[in-house]
Amino acid sequence: MRIAVDSEFERKNALLNLQRNRDEEDPIKACLKAKEANEIAVKEGNPVSIMTSYNLINGIHAANSKDLCMTVARKEWGFDGAIMSDWNTTVPEDGSVPWKCVAAGNDIIMPGNPDDDKNIRQAYKEGKLTEEEIRNCAGHLVSMIRRLERTDC
Repeated sequence: MRIAVDSEFERKNALLNLQRNRDEEDPIKACLKAKEANEIAVKEGNPVSIMTSYNLINGIHAANSKDLCMTVARKEWGFDGAIMSDWNTTVPEDGSVPWKCVAAGNDIIMPGNPDDDKNIRQAYKEGKLTEEEIRNCAGHLVSMIRRLERTDC
């Protein structure tokens, strides 16, 4: 579950509030509210990028979930910006797999750990990751750069 906020402090505060409310609220209802809030943020805010989380959702790391990145964000919500992983999601103890991040639709793995590229190259060699998936990620990054060049940031 991700919350669109401007600072780490606000994000942690929002997550603490969600945790407090979790005990009082039906978990399915809470997830639907969070999905709706994120959908509004994406559709109305038109962000340049969004970030996946490193937590498990239904037993799958959010950054490794093609359903979240491609089906929900891109197809259902029409998001056309860059999708990036949360910071250090591919550190071994966090358990997210680099090539699965790419296959799921993360265009950038943040910050990029020492063996991520080896993992991605090996998955490509083994046929687990397609050239099309890699090119899609690169295309989203080029589009993001072009979009940023047209804005006054």
